[in-house]
Amino acid sequence: MQAADWENSDDEPILPIGTRPVTPGPEMLEPPLPILHVGPVNDTAAAAIHSSAPRVPAVSPRATDYMPEEHSPADILRLFFGFVAPPPSVRLHLGPPSEQQIKDLASGIGFPAALGSFQTFVLTEVGKCAAHFFWSICQTPWVPPPNVLFDLAPGNPQNPQKNPRLKYLCELPGGIYLFDFRGVSTVDWRIAVRDTPSVLFILRLDGSLCDYEIARELLNRGMPFATLLPVPRFAINPAPVVLRRLRLSDYAFGLADYSSYCLEQDELLCNPRVARQALKRGGIIWRLAMDRATFHNVLAGPTSVTVLQHQCLSFGTASSAADTFWVDDVLDPSEADALAGVYYVYTGRGTQTATKSWWPPIDLWDSIVRQSFWNDRSEDFYSGRLKELSNGTAIPLTSSQWRTRIKARSTDPLVHHGRHFGRSIHALCNVHALVNNGIIRMGERSEEPEETFTAQEHREHRVFLSLLKSVPGLEERIMISSSEEEVHGIAALLQKGASSARSDDTKSLKSAIIDWLVPAGEPLIPPIARNIKIDRGFNHEITGSLLCPAGVNWKDNDVKQKLRTGEYSVSGDQWPIFLYASYKYDETDPWKGLLQSAILVKTFKHIFTSPSSVDREAKATRSGNARIHGMTSVTCASIVYAATQV
Repeated sequence: MQAADWENSDDEPILPIGTRPVTPGPEMLEPPLPILHVGPVNDTAAAAIHSSAPRVPAVSPRATDYMPEEHSPADILRLFFGFVAPPPSVRLHLGPPSEQQIKDLASGIGFPAALGSFQTFVLTEVGKCAAHFFWSICQTPWVPPPNVLFDLAPGNPQNPQKNPRLKYLCELPGGIYLFDFRGVSTVDWRIAVRDTPSVLFILRLDGSLCDYEIARELLNRGMPFATLLPVPRFAINPAPVVLRRLRLSDYAFGLADYSSYCLEQDELLCNPRVARQALKRGGIIWRLAMDRATFHNVLAGPTSVTVLQHQCLSFGTASSAADTFWVDDVLDPSEADALAGVYYVYTGRGTQTATKSWWPPIDLWDSIVRQSFWNDRSEDFYSGRLKELSNGTAIPLTSSQWRTRIKARSTDPLVHHGRHFGRSIHALCNVHALVNNGIIRMGERSEEPEETFTAQEHREHRVFLSLLKSVPGLEERIMISSSEEEVHGIAALLQKGASSARSDDTKSLKSAIIDWLVPAGEPLIPPIARNIKIDRGFNHEITGSLLCPAGVNWKDNDVKQKLRTGEYSVSGDQWPIFLYASYKYDETDPWKGLLQSAILVKTFKHIFTSPSSVDREAKATRSGNARIHGMTSVTCASIVYAATQV
């Protein structure tokens, strides 16, 4: 990572930063769910919050749903901790960071210390400065880092006190920080946060982002926030309470219990208020809601439950005489417990109970993780637990068991590299067979002449060599492995990364791709559900026309019916029309426009340069999957991967 990839910034110490941002506890602000939107949402506002440009007319909201992006150390340190890469003219003469400093930095920003890209980063001049910077701000008592490295230091050019957004910041009673963009707001609600690190995060975001886009950034990083709506004062009604799940001390949990929990969780998240609040709550509850709820639930503003039924959280103004106050949806603690699958189990001592749960309760998660953003380690923990539950090998855990599990979580760097391997080298690969055959080719068959190998074997070996080249230290790790089990473990980690990347991309694109089927602002008729696949493919007029093989007339009702019933079997050498520019196929020149369609390009950018880059240029400070892995050019395999995702 070069210094040019960082945004220089300067600041004075306004507030000391602790070891890391702390996620609000259960008593803090809870996130809202889909609500009744009183006014239009302007999702296309290009003007900066502090700009005098006229407001863009409102259009239907089209938010980018979460895609677990792999953020760089630079991105996290700048936005959450205020680190500023020193300009080339500054020489600090800092020595190499100690092993403990590197581990502390990795832990603080949610990176595995052994990760190849992280190790490369800490060896650069910027990385050395970052490690010393992080060590300084984590000391007790606090040790101020060099002013040139800290955007809160006196004289630093990127000091948030100079940020134009600061004039829109105000504090409500109870320690609520509200960004009231007033005349330049693009939505009816206002963003509010509970802690200073979240305030600083918003101030450090790109100045061109409007309030709607800021909220989307908070959502994509799993950060807690609120969407407050000003309303006339009214009496608040309590939120519904979910009944506790009680079990006897000798109760044996099984698959039926987990299935019942999943059904209850699904039912809860079908409620727009609950789904909305879960997404805005951040942490593990946010992640659990991602499979059911969408960002549209949040960005549409507080639900009708808040506005009409008065079941909400309320926040007063500085003046007690004011006839208005701010409201947002509410998530009852019992509902949060139900989402995490909490049971109250009798201990055998009278009426005393202890908790067990399928997932960590949100307050327990906050107290252990103590980070206000979702990171690589959190995602790996979630994926591992989900696999246990899917395999039927997991049981609910106690609070002490969760503490042990969460603190011990770690991500092998091979999983990280496996994600990129699957996206850019070979998507549907049996990694175990590939590695085994590669070892044999480099060992006992190394002396055999090239002509003894088949064309298929040559292709597989080229893939294997590309894998070795893309993963630093992999060849050495394979060759020194003393057993077949070790080699199998290495292959399993790579396979896990490739599979999880494919699953994450499919999940993210399932919603986003709907917005690309028709021009912006035009309705999709008939509409397509964002989380259901049954009404897609050949079953929908528009998606069917795009999937139709080139040269086949989709408008022919007989052809259309045969494609839908499977009577017409599409062979592997028939290109779907969506791969061609403007979705037009020239029979006299079958290569014309191939792999140049708008939907394919958008899919590729969504995966490799970040979802937010689809409709605009990727920013130098935003690290997409391609930049994280040092990918500087498009590969044939990456194009094919994007096409298969469509």
